[in-house]
Amino acid sequence: MKKMEPRQIVAAVVLFLVALAGAGYLWLYGFFNMEDIAVYDDSMPGIFFLDVGQADSILVKSPTGEHMLIDAGKNDGADDLIKTLKDYGVDDIDYLILTHPHEDHVGGADTVFEHFEVKNVISPDIGADSKTWRDVVDAIEAEGCMDITASVGATYTLFEGCKFEILGPVDADTDLNNASIVLRLDYYESSFLFTGDAEKEAEEAILARVGKEKLDVDVLKSGHHGSSTSSSEEFLSAVTPNYAVISCGKDNSYGHPHEETLEKYSSRGIITYRTDKEGTVILQSDGESLYRVSSDPSTPFEKILNSIFG
Repeated sequence: MKKMEPRQIVAAVVLFLVALAGAGYLWLYGFFNMEDIAVYDDSMPGIFFLDVGQADSILVKSPTGEHMLIDAGKNDGADDLIKTLKDYGVDDIDYLILTHPHEDHVGGADTVFEHFEVKNVISPDIGADSKTWRDVVDAIEAEGCMDITASVGATYTLFEGCKFEILGPVDADTDLNNASIVLRLDYYESSFLFTGDAEKEAEEAILARVGKEKLDVDVLKSGHHGSSTSSSEEFLSAVTPNYAVISCGKDNSYGHPHEETLEKYSSRGIITYRTDKEGTVILQSDGESLYRVSSDPSTPFEKILNSIFG
């Protein structure tokens, strides 16, 4: 066996101590949050709230190879997004949901088309006079995939046991944020609500259109990066989430998430995860219980060991 160099011994000791501290943290963390699992379980679907800075991109990954991508981050993050998706084993995308044409949600979409086969695109019946959106429209046409306009009440099956339903926008003839696609995803007993940048006006319209029952879910993707313009009291009373995930960039110029929103979540006992603090947030479901993956499956433990010992 090759003799370890001093730097390798030090690195191994540090890694052990970090792992030990992390295990202790996760043990305590489990008392207050959903149960953590250290390693991603390929037998369960995963919801990846990707760390794409002050932007949105969410990957839904099935155990049988189907994928849905909700938004695609910003233009300048496209290459990183592609690498991340490939690291997570994505080879094609069954549904690409473009919630609305703002650059921080669709900027990387044209690059996604360059690297993956996209079978279906769903977007609202509203565009934008921007180069970013024109590039996306051109990419959709070049791909020749199914180009679907979001329709409230439309339901789709992603894989066995997993379906999603379009709940908004109720009115696309509005500003771009409130024209965001809002969709509910169910995997047996686990439920998620993805809201794009929908603000209070859209939340009110959706609540009036579909009712409280359709909005009642386990996990809420916080609207508009945790802005105070979203997550109204009435909306949260209907959704009653146990967990909220906020996608936002560290030290962003908008001050997201706003303290008002965080206080609303806290007062309701909603456990909140943030990509600016925790990086990519990965949740899994066995159809009944939700789990949070505490290690990134794109960099498994073996890779860490190999980087130390060669």
